[in-house]
Amino acid sequence: MYLFLNNLEEKSIVLGLAKKNLFFWLIAKNPLNRNEKILINIEKILKNNGINLKNLKGIVVINGPGSFAGIRVALSVVNTLGWFLKIPVAGISLVVNKQNQDLFIKGIEKINKTKSCLIAKPFYGKNPNISHKKNSLR
Repeated sequence: MYLFLNNLEEKSIVLGLAKKNLFFWLIAKNPLNRNEKILINIEKILKNNGINLKNLKGIVVINGPGSFAGIRVALSVVNTLGWFLKIPVAGISLVVNKQNQDLFIKGIEKINKTKSCLIAKPFYGKNPNISHKKNSLR
């Protein structure tokens, strides 16, 4: 069983579970405080499908491009889960016009190709926009 997380959708959090060719989805529409709801929604999809965290063989996460905070929070959650459960985590870049299921399958393939434990790294899609310190009047 694999877990999927896409926290970069504009108006929803998308979670999925996959076992062979069966996919189960949970879409949380317009969640307030979306970054605080990731763990609650992971628990909900697992509980709704009678799955224990220990049954997971890997996690697929959309790692960018998108909201800086959304990327950081999602990666922190799944990398921590992966470390705790000793399972691989695959980061997949969001591709325009690709369905979540296609991205999920791509992530599972990435996990199955590697033998070592993976962690997902962020893909921001552009250089940081860091402002310069303003000159203060003295």
